[in-house]
Amino acid sequence: MFLKFFLHVLTQITSKKYFIKITLVFLDDFQVDTIILFDTSADLNCTKEGIVLKRFLHNISEKLYVANNTKLVIKNKTQVSISNNDFYLKNFFVVTNDINHIIILDTPFIDMITLTKLTMKTLLQKLMVQNLFFLS
Repeated sequence: MFLKFFLHVLTQITSKKYFIKITLVFLDDFQVDTIILFDTSADLNCTKEGIVLKRFLHNISEKLYVANNTKLVIKNKTQVSISNNDFYLKNFFVVTNDINHIIILDTPFIDMITLTKLTMKTLLQKLMVQNLFFLS
C-alpha cells in the first residue's frame, strides 16, 4: 500500500527543464546574450566561474548542498538583470564550478513573472502590462 501511494505522489511532483534565450545585463556596458537552463526544480540561480567578469563578483562563503547531498562550493555571487522587451528583472546568481550547465535559472524567477493573486493592484504591479517572451 505504501509503495503504491509513494509512486502516486511521485507522479504528482514533476519538474520541467527548458533551454531559453535570455539577455543578462550587468551594466550598460556589459551584457551577455545566452541560452540558459531554466529548471523548475532548482532553488537557486547559478552560473559557472569565468562567465561573469571579476569586477561584478562579491565574495561570500556559503555552504549549500544539492539534492543528492553533495556539497556545492560557492565563493562568489553577483547581481544581474534579466532583460526582455526593455523590461528588467533583477536577480542574484551564485558562482560555482559544481554545475553541469553554464547558467541555471531557478523557480523563484517563475514567481517574479507570474501572478500569484489576481487583483487589480497585483495585476498593475506585476509586469505593468508588459509582454515577456522567452523562446524555448
